Amino acid sequence: MNKLLLYFFFLCFGLNALAQEPAKLHLTEKDGLPDIEFYNIIEDSKKFIWLAADKGFFRYDGKNYQLFTHPIQKGNSVFGPFEDASGRVWCNNISGQFFYVSGNTMHHFIDLSEELKGQLAEFIVTDSQLIIFIRHNIFFVDLETKAIQKSFNKKVEIGKLYKNNKGYLYTEDCKIVKTDLQFKGKHYLPVNIFNNFERPKGISRLINIVKNDSIAFYFFSQFNKNNFFTFDEHSGNSAKIKLPKVLENRIIVHVFFNKDEIWFSTDSGLYICKLKNQELVLVNTFFSSKYITKVLKDSFNNFWITTKGDGIYIYPNINVLNYNLASADKSVSQIEKLNDSTLIFGTNKGYVGLINVNTGKVKTIDTTAYRVSNIFYEDTSNVAIISKEDRTLIYNLKDKILTQGANETKGAKDIDFGKGKYSISIYDFFGFVDNVHQNVEVVMPKRSYANHFSKKYNAFYNASVDGLFYINKNNNIKAVKDEDKAVFVKSITETKSGTIWVSTFKNGIYQVENDAVVNHLTVEDGLLSNKITQIQGDDNLLWIATEKGIQLFDLNLQKFKTLTMQDGIPSYRIMDIEPVGDNVFFASNEGLFSINKKTTFKTTITPEIYFTAVNVNFKNQDLLPEYNLSHNQNSLKIAFNTNGFKSHEHTKYQYRLIGENNKWQTTEDLVNTVNYNGLPSGNYTFQVKIANSNNAVKRIDFNIAKPFWRTWWFYALVGLILASLLYAFYRRKINKLTREQNAKLQNEMMSRQLVLSQLENLRSQMNPHFIFNALNSIQEYIVLNEKDLASSFLIKFSRLMRIYLDHSQQDEVLLSEEINALNIYLELEKNRFEDALEYKIAISKDLKTNQIKIPSLFIQPYVENALKHGLLHKKSHRKLDVTFKLDDSKTKFLCIIKDNGIGVEASARLNENRNPQHRSFATSANKKRVELLNHNRKHKIEVETESKSYAEDSGTTVTIIIPLNR
Repeated sequence: MNKLLLYFFFLCFGLNALAQEPAKLHLTEKDGLPDIEFYNIIEDSKKFIWLAADKGFFRYDGKNYQLFTHPIQKGNSVFGPFEDASGRVWCNNISGQFFYVSGNTMHHFIDLSEELKGQLAEFIVTDSQLIIFIRHNIFFVDLETKAIQKSFNKKVEIGKLYKNNKGYLYTEDCKIVKTDLQFKGKHYLPVNIFNNFERPKGISRLINIVKNDSIAFYFFSQFNKNNFFTFDEHSGNSAKIKLPKVLENRIIVHVFFNKDEIWFSTDSGLYICKLKNQELVLVNTFFSSKYITKVLKDSFNNFWITTKGDGIYIYPNINVLNYNLASADKSVSQIEKLNDSTLIFGTNKGYVGLINVNTGKVKTIDTTAYRVSNIFYEDTSNVAIISKEDRTLIYNLKDKILTQGANETKGAKDIDFGKGKYSISIYDFFGFVDNVHQNVEVVMPKRSYANHFSKKYNAFYNASVDGLFYINKNNNIKAVKDEDKAVFVKSITETKSGTIWVSTFKNGIYQVENDAVVNHLTVEDGLLSNKITQIQGDDNLLWIATEKGIQLFDLNLQKFKTLTMQDGIPSYRIMDIEPVGDNVFFASNEGLFSINKKTTFKTTITPEIYFTAVNVNFKNQDLLPEYNLSHNQNSLKIAFNTNGFKSHEHTKYQYRLIGENNKWQTTEDLVNTVNYNGLPSGNYTFQVKIANSNNAVKRIDFNIAKPFWRTWWFYALVGLILASLLYAFYRRKINKLTREQNAKLQNEMMSRQLVLSQLENLRSQMNPHFIFNALNSIQEYIVLNEKDLASSFLIKFSRLMRIYLDHSQQDEVLLSEEINALNIYLELEKNRFEDALEYKIAISKDLKTNQIKIPSLFIQPYVENALKHGLLHKKSHRKLDVTFKLDDSKTKFLCIIKDNGIGVEASARLNENRNPQHRSFATSANKKRVELLNHNRKHKIEVETESKSYAEDSGTTVTIIIPLNR
């Protein structure tokens, strides 16, 4: 009884009048929107969206919002975005500053704070002037000189500006003024709004002028009440328009024409009206209580609705309509067409209702819990079978009565009717139920997903866990396979020709005739994805719901049309599809929405590609058409983008780098950058375009220079250097050989001279006087019969001669041998001096005479000089001291020969007196030999001579210094 009362209540009071609205997207700060309070919006010639907001001036490129600001900007809020003929985008602020953006930089143009005195001005920019409108004046600012000119010198009421292709209209003291695009001339239109109407009291000025292709309006406010008029700028005729009461007291911020509709942006919502017989008829109201600042229709047919405090709303497609179902559960699981104006629907939480698709009115049928898994309408009996997870309901449309159905059919995934019985697919079987829903016949005892009855083939098709099966009139079962492979089906439908189409979980769509597969459609044929959720036949059309969008396949043309979220589709999770007349309805997790077959598919506008960044060796560069890089600047990162709302989510790119790989490559989803690392030297052209389109290709040229070691001049220089080095090498080698030969020759010469020097020393030591004196001494000893002395003298003399001859054959001798020869020589010379000679040879104890070598026949000539030139001319007390020792550093050997003779100078004078031609042979020979010995020595031999000629202390000291290391 209670249930019947509940149904009666639904039938009597469940009728709701709810309007449908275009599917919209709401952008707020959580979606990346930089602000929620917007004053204006425009689209520039490059299809960038510009937003004048409370937080600043922003540019949207389809993906990111870029803020433009200036260091001297007073406050963040900006207004009045305007693009001039040069592509610069202007804005101003309430402080009287005017800015423009060129490239990626905001420039400050002029500060008119003194002239505007805090009034927020409207402005336009012509080829030569910035024209500024405030309530009581117009200012003209020259773009080059920034010279300022005022239009009025008295108080004049100035209204807003309207621009058409030929010029501008604005109001001036309740008069409409027409001027050209350069504001060089103006005239007043013959429009008199008071010809037929009494001049309203309290009017201050006309507020605005708006115009579309066929009609012009102006309106003003009288005591905060709006008045609307049409006017003809040629005839001057005007007529008052009756406004809907809801618009009479609203603040009208902006007026937008959309075909035959007029959209009013107000302080309390967006009002859609149509003009009928001089009356604005309210068609719909959206965004109630929200402050709407402007409506913009961009180049891609997206409608942008900016608000003051609630972000931005976007209608990607006003032909995609959302329906308010008056249900807390917006996830619609099933829909079924009852007639051309009515659908029955069910939700995941069990809500079931009827909806008039023309008016949006909803009638509630059932609200009991549990998901609606399937709805089937059988027109012969005029009943709708509603299968829920816990029960089955039968709704009689004629009697409006809801009854309980067979319990075995609860949770049905699909229901169809054929051969006088219902076919049902359920979680554990596929079978038939008679029309009284009491007898169940199980045909296939396995999980079943979908089924369909074909009148053309008089057979049932069943999609089960094991694949697709064909059940003929005799209930014979045959698997339908694709080249011996099972076909795993999600849904089944039929088109006008009787062709069966099945969608799969991941293998696209199959066309089936009778019990065989005849065609297979995949992404290679144009599908967005091989994962299909639902398909539905519609005459000779096939509606396809994929994980990436909705598609329409025209069987006659064999072409696909596509709808994505960029086209206004609110969801890709489609549970059911139902064509109704010119519309197609979709059940989704975002509710019930419809599209118009004729108007929803937008004219495809291919967005334009532009480059956003070029990175060379991880450093951002200015955007240029060509880059000339050094050889080590060979790592590139190139970023690009397309304009349009969320274009980055729906655009794939093809690119190539000519010079590296001429084959086009396709980016992955959401990828709009390309990297190239370690490019070799050469000339490259990077090209990018929208994938699968014929739009223009964008390009950037890169010229990577060869390293200097790979250039022709470097090769030439290296060749020259190598030739020079080779020449230098051979010249050096030749010079070295020459030097070596010269050195050898010189050494040979030195050796010869040294030998000659030795021979000269030997000749000096064996000179005839010495030999004659020695032989005389021997003869004297013999005459005196001093046989022992003669024999001893003769032995010493012969030994000395033998030593000299032996030493003459050697370059160096031991110091001990030289001292021994010196001893013998002095003994023989002492006899010559008749014992009037005292000599002494002193040898230092630390001197190792058996280890030190000295030049042979080197010391004796200096001793001979001391005897011959110093002591020989002295009559008595002849003394000679020869000392051998080391210097203080122990690195040099010293031989000091000291005599008390007459001295060098006295000896030289004496020799000159006796023989003017006399030349000391031993002295010159010794000097020459020292020079020869020093030629190849690093440490030189030195001979120092010190002579004293005083009578009391005469004599000569010769010091021979021989370094121990050569």
